[in-house]
Amino acid sequence: KDNKFFIERWIENPVVVSEKNDILLSVKGTIGKLYLQKEEKINISRQIMALRVLNDLNTHYLYYFLLRECERLKFEGNGLIPGISRKDILDLNILLPTLEEQQEIVNILDKLLAKYNKIKNLEQQLEKIELLKKAILAKAFRGELGTNNPDEESAENLLKEILAEK
Repeated sequence: KDNKFFIERWIENPVVVSEKNDILLSVKGTIGKLYLQKEEKINISRQIMALRVLNDLNTHYLYYFLLRECERLKFEGNGLIPGISRKDILDLNILLPTLEEQQEIVNILDKLLAKYNKIKNLEQQLEKIELLKKAILAKAFRGELGTNNPDEESAENLLKEILAEK
């Protein structure tokens, strides 16, 4: 999820293993989820396809390309359990600029995604601040805010004293 790897199960003798820098693609059930593998080896199940770059293709470029294509393939997944077949992947027409151009495209997309993630994080923080403000105001109107210092008078008593002095 969000290009982070979570271990669900562990087995001692894996049969199908993906390697570092493989692109893992969920192809059955929840289809189209991608993960750029950072771990040395991962056992994968039938619901996962490992794509390994050979020749003149940048792994990160292919990852970004697949992000776009998987959105389309999700809609084409049919049957009782939606899926992406090996043929679906092999039939993709990949635009293949030079390795230098691929790297430049990756650099641009990395920067844009970093900015997007920063904005998303700031939006989440703003939402938390708004919730905190509402909670503080609600407590204030219920008279539940105080210093929690038992030596201090309550705000209600202090207000009574001020009004009595006038």
